Amino acid sequence: MDDAQPNPLVTTRGLEFADRLENLISLPFERPEEVESWEVAADELDSWIMEHFDELPLGVPHYLYHYFIDTDIRSNDASYRLYQEELIELFIRQLRGEQLPKNKRRWWHLW
Repeated sequence: MDDAQPNPLVTTRGLEFADRLENLISLPFERPEEVESWEVAADELDSWIMEHFDELPLGVPHYLYHYFIDTDIRSNDASYRLYQEELIELFIRQLRGEQLPKNKRRWWHLW
C-alpha cells in the first residue's frame, strides 16, 4: 500500500504550464527566422501566463521573465542559453512534482 500523499502543488494548470514551457525550449533558436518564430511563441505563452496567472501553483519565477526578454543575449551566447534552459527545465520538473537534483553550486554562485 502506498501512503504517499499527492503533491498539492501539482495541478492541471501547472502541468499545462510545464508542457507549454517544454514546447518553447524545444523550438529551434539558431537562425534569425527561428528566433523570430521563437519570439512569437514566447509572446503567446506570455499571454497564456497572464490569463492564467492566478491558477499557477508556483507563480512565475523572475528568471522566466529574463528568458522571455533575453533573446538577443541567448542567440549570441551559447553558455547563457544553456544556463537559462537548465533553469527552465528545473522549473518544469517542479511543476510536475518531480524530484530535483541536489544543487552542486555554492549558495553565493546563485546570484
